[in-house]
Amino acid sequence: MRKISLFTILLLLSINTHAQENSRSFYVLPVGASLNGIGFVYGIAGGVRKLTGTDIDITLAKTFGQIEAFGGLVSGISLEPDLIYIDIGFARMQSGYFDTAYVRNLEKGDVYNLKLEGYGLKIEMKYTPTKWFHLKPGYSQTQAKFRGYTYKDDNVSFDDAGLYDINTDYLTLILDFNFLDRTFRPTSGIFATLGSMYETGKRGQSDVLTYRYQLKGYLPISSSLTWASTIMGSDANVTREKYVDKDKIRNSLDANCSDASSAKKQSRCQELEDDLVEYIHASNTHGTAWSIGGSQYLRSFREGQFRAAHTRAFSTEMRWTFSETMNISYFQKEGYALDFVPFWDIGWANDFEGKIYDHSRNSYGVGLRAYFNPTVVRAEFSTGEGGEIFFLTAGSVW
Repeated sequence: MRKISLFTILLLLSINTHAQENSRSFYVLPVGASLNGIGFVYGIAGGVRKLTGTDIDITLAKTFGQIEAFGGLVSGISLEPDLIYIDIGFARMQSGYFDTAYVRNLEKGDVYNLKLEGYGLKIEMKYTPTKWFHLKPGYSQTQAKFRGYTYKDDNVSFDDAGLYDINTDYLTLILDFNFLDRTFRPTSGIFATLGSMYETGKRGQSDVLTYRYQLKGYLPISSSLTWASTIMGSDANVTREKYVDKDKIRNSLDANCSDASSAKKQSRCQELEDDLVEYIHASNTHGTAWSIGGSQYLRSFREGQFRAAHTRAFSTEMRWTFSETMNISYFQKEGYALDFVPFWDIGWANDFEGKIYDHSRNSYGVGLRAYFNPTVVRAEFSTGEGGEIFFLTAGSVW
């Protein structure tokens, strides 16, 4: 379950109330999301905006359902006013259930439901010397513990396997180039991101340096219609190999499938072990870049689907602000809007860069987005080769 961030609880679910500039405000609100491959998550979020009157936002959240967790985010801690800020976040997940398949590239495989628990800590500095350029170095630490598998609602006898707790340190560096007319709900301009992430500390897994680059563009068609598109690419490079021999990986897993209570359970245990051996070998040999399945790019596929050493995605959508066209009074406030959004996505993934464009996957659909500055609530329906999917979440699509 690589790159499923524990901070998703805060980034996707927290909803703020609108506040005037340079004024303190408090809020307590219910939150919820329903994502393909995860399910329904609900809870409560609360906090304070502009604690000092000008800086520091604090958000606390508690979630239930498919992800039972709590966390907090303190953002906008000023080290140098209008120049350097620090954000600090933490999360503790008591239990989380995620659908996953141990396959690479665009392949299909058996889908297991994995139970995890873990925690995360993140510190990020924001250096903003100009309006159009931001530099963001950061450090994160996470731990994930495997707590069992099910397959088609049946438990998989895999409890004795040597699935190590995943303790990971991340060093990140992000460069943002902002040439938009406005940061929240832009209607014209371009935004470019160059990022790198170094992962180390995983027992039994290689150290990996991952690059990610993205370009977003917005073109106004009329006062209430905007064409938005993005292209994203990610590439992984193994910097220190561990466990690249399949026999060593299998011996390390030591699943003892023969001890399962029935021939059916023995067979399923063996199939899961075989899938894990192949996946871990590929990941340790090639590395794993950012996945492209889920609510950001290929929206008719589950979260975290399509993992490989090299991934690419392109999405385009037309955003019609019908709250403006129909003059819906509630959404005439500054930073508020209601959009109808048809979209189309295409993505590629392969462990070998030279083969990445041999095959692709597509999604298309429509969405309804409600903007409450600084939060976006998204309800979207998507269809394509991944099937028909409806999901509800919060936060910017890209």
